[in-house]
Amino acid sequence: MEKITISIYKYEELETEVQEKVLREYRHKEVNTTSWWQDTYFDFMKICSKLEIDINPFEIFFSGFYSQGDGSSFACNILDIRKFIQAVREEKWKDYAPNQAFDFDRLDMDKRVLELIKNGYIDLSFKTYNKHRYYHLHFDWEYTFRNNDKEYPHIEYQIEKLLKWTESVLNDLNQYLYKELQKEYERLTADEYIIQMFAEEDYQFTDKGYSIAKVIN
Repeated sequence: MEKITISIYKYEELETEVQEKVLREYRHKEVNTTSWWQDTYFDFMKICSKLEIDINPFEIFFSGFYSQGDGSSFACNILDIRKFIQAVREEKWKDYAPNQAFDFDRLDMDKRVLELIKNGYIDLSFKTYNKHRYYHLHFDWEYTFRNNDKEYPHIEYQIEKLLKWTESVLNDLNQYLYKELQKEYERLTADEYIIQMFAEEDYQFTDKGYSIAKVIN
């Protein structure tokens, strides 16, 4: 029987060039699974729920992060536009994320039109949906008047302003989602995180930077 003696090292004991090699090898270890973004999704959905936005958790998509065309999108429904407006005005998302700030545009429209919606004279629905390989929001909305025999140019103009404002808010939220995903990705692939992982999980290496677990197995 032959015996082989192997010297083992902690990360900080390796030569600088070997440390760099090890970091490259483990750079994407934490983001090679499909679960690293789940906490970001959860936080985003909670923020949206405070704004009366119903998110489909299976319809959140992104591509990233450093190529042209990268982005995010999600499918949602706004079931009650009045509650949505009120929640945005009152910054209800801070009930969940008190330190989060959004610079949403101010809604400038005739409040009498909101009363018409409230009292059922106008039915309005708003949602977003996804398109294959297109990572930005797509909007779908519909409104009808109780009395369809007449034209209401002023009301229609006000509703158009409301719809554009809603699109603006949702686009801001989508940009926030993408930035949070990128922030989490960069955190998990940073040198500091990987080195901390080595320490916490007691990684050991050969002088060439091979993991002892791989050498033994």
